[in-house]
Amino acid sequence: ETLLDACGDLLHAAAPALAAREGEGAPPSAQADMIRCLIRLLGCPEAFGVGAGTADLLVEMAPGGDVPALLRPNFPRLLSVSAANLPADGGTPADFCAFDALVRAAGAASREEFGAILPVLEERLRPNVTPRAALTALGTLAHVLGGVDGAALQPFAARILAGPCLVPRLAWAAGEAASAVRKAATACLLTLIGGGAASMDDLGEAAPSLAPALGTALGDHDGSCRHLACACLATLLAGAPPGTVGSEGFSRMYPDVLARLDDPLDVVRIAACDVMEVLLSHAVAPEDSRGTALGYITDRFLVHADDGDAGVRAACVGVLAVAIRVDNRGAVQKRIGAALGSLCNPGPCEALLKIN
Repeated sequence: ETLLDACGDLLHAAAPALAAREGEGAPPSAQADMIRCLIRLLGCPEAFGVGAGTADLLVEMAPGGDVPALLRPNFPRLLSVSAANLPADGGTPADFCAFDALVRAAGAASREEFGAILPVLEERLRPNVTPRAALTALGTLAHVLGGVDGAALQPFAARILAGPCLVPRLAWAAGEAASAVRKAATACLLTLIGGGAASMDDLGEAAPSLAPALGTALGDHDGSCRHLACACLATLLAGAPPGTVGSEGFSRMYPDVLARLDDPLDVVRIAACDVMEVLLSHAVAPEDSRGTALGYITDRFLVHADDGDAGVRAACVGVLAVAIRVDNRGAVQKRIGAALGSLCNPGPCEALLKIN
């Protein structure tokens, strides 16, 4: 608080001189030093009680109150200094707070300098860092990814998918912090692949490592993580080249998806139907899914086609319709016809028998 008060006194005393230099482009060194100090304060823990006052001073310094415009001229240097001050071993979450505060305060400038930000985040997400340290880095990554359109991220998409930032963080580990890391990594992944940043080739190359990792996340104890994992898997499979999942991959994947039909959350069950629909219609070649596996899948979805939730019923019927089109022997429709008598509401499934 004393340092914040001192910064405020200095700012007010120097205001006339700073105003005279406002149109000269890059801020003078004294102003740059003040900005670095305020960014450090902005990254202090909330318990210190200096966040609001620091933000107010930055607004006061900024032309027209536009803080990103204040930071933009010197942002690359501020970023370099902030990254250089991080401990070589990754440090603690507190060590990273100033870097995070700078990235968040800079607005569009942080997105323009993503190429300089990404190596810092990769270093913070190495396998040996603590879950808490990884969580802070993933929070920064989520902030930047959420503000960048897909085209701007395309040069980095393959690197992020193949690097240490996301896929290794999807692996199961015990503890509340590790669970939070899995959910944060899954959310970042959905933002990346759902925003169109990754090309079909990028997703095709990433699928062999991503799909099994997401399959593990499907069984997470956190329902929101399971939902995110389903959404990620459906988006990944839909964007990858047709037939990306071979017969062996299909055999490993479909039991994990079917298990989610018994999830306590209806939103997860519906999302699992989306995964299976994409899996059967696009991600696996028809000849790799026909036979015993397709029969078992049909039986499981027939059970849930009579579910008490209308959304789940509709989603299951949608999957059965896809299964009929994949099957070229009429076996799926025979199973559906045999099950009609046991359904409380056979109408939607009965309509499936009319599909040619």
